[in-house]
Amino acid sequence: TDGVLTIMDVSEKEDAPLYGCAIDIGTTTVTGVLMDLKTGTLTAKASAGNGQIRYGADVINRIIEQTKPGGTKRLQDAIIKETLTPMLAAMCKAAGISTRRILRLCIAANTTMNHLLLGVDANPVRMEPYIPTFFQCTGIRAGELGIPANPDADIILAPNIGSYVGGD
Repeated sequence: TDGVLTIMDVSEKEDAPLYGCAIDIGTTTVTGVLMDLKTGTLTAKASAGNGQIRYGADVINRIIEQTKPGGTKRLQDAIIKETLTPMLAAMCKAAGISTRRILRLCIAANTTMNHLLLGVDANPVRMEPYIPTFFQCTGIRAGELGIPANPDADIILAPNIGSYVGGD
């Protein structure tokens, strides 16, 4: 977009497939699909319970948990390390590829789940005037969050359009 070419991966196969992954982070369930970006073929899919649920069944209890010492990291680890990492590994295993072949991720979630994924303070969402810490976030790479994909893979995060819900 800015005239800079970024090489994300080098393969010995000239026609090595490139993959993208779409993920829906729900308060209870997380689902994902892996797609061949060239052909649009759905290659694998997976779902799992959101690992954050042990910190509260609803977004308010999770926001309260986040305000406790170490809460932000606990909730971020629960979604990334305990939920997304095994899901992505399972999808890549089913497709017979390395996670490094995932070159783009698109994540949709409600406003609270977006904040908890990024490790950003979600507390303003539960208090008047109910304004999220952020509405839109761009330029995030998988490596910055520790999501198993090509470290330079762009993460397209659906924008926050409301307080606790919306954006998905």
